[in-house]
Amino acid sequence: MVKVVLADDENKIILLMRKLIDWDKLGYEIVGTANDGLRALEMVQELQPQLLITDIRMPGCDGIDLIRRAKEIQPALHCIVISGYRQFEYAQQALKYGVEDYLLKPIKEEEMINILLRVKDKLGERAALEFRLQKSDEQRQERLLSKLRNAAEQQQPFLSAAQLRAEYDWQTDRGTWLAAL
Repeated sequence: MVKVVLADDENKIILLMRKLIDWDKLGYEIVGTANDGLRALEMVQELQPQLLITDIRMPGCDGIDLIRRAKEIQPALHCIVISGYRQFEYAQQALKYGVEDYLLKPIKEEEMINILLRVKDKLGERAALEFRLQKSDEQRQERLLSKLRNAAEQQQPFLSAAQLRAEYDWQTDRGTWLAAL
């Protein structure tokens, strides 16, 4: 489940967002709600959500400042802005911080669902990439260990530093020694 924090100074907007979307069906879980920017920032720190949905104007700190500060804590955080303000400056600032979208109130269910599906796809792509990188590293380590075992069993020299760099991207500093028993 993708963890979500909702932040809006109007309780009715938070209630509307909770009721408007079938979060479970989309694979999302609302882990926290906040009525001001500072509380939302605390929740980002404590709960480590993957998605923050925030209003622009809130007490404590506004939505733009919240996004900026939240991304300092958690750079991979995805953000959606919901606002009653049509001013271009707000949208421009939000885009500067990499928000997924800037929605105007009143919130439209279909529009929100489409954005949530797009975010979910991005999160899936990132997870797949991280998994492939991890698997690649594990496979490289297995090949290295296999060569090491074979060299030990056959009582032959292992790899030179140049071979380690070329075949396994293993960075060795001058004077570094590798040993195996």
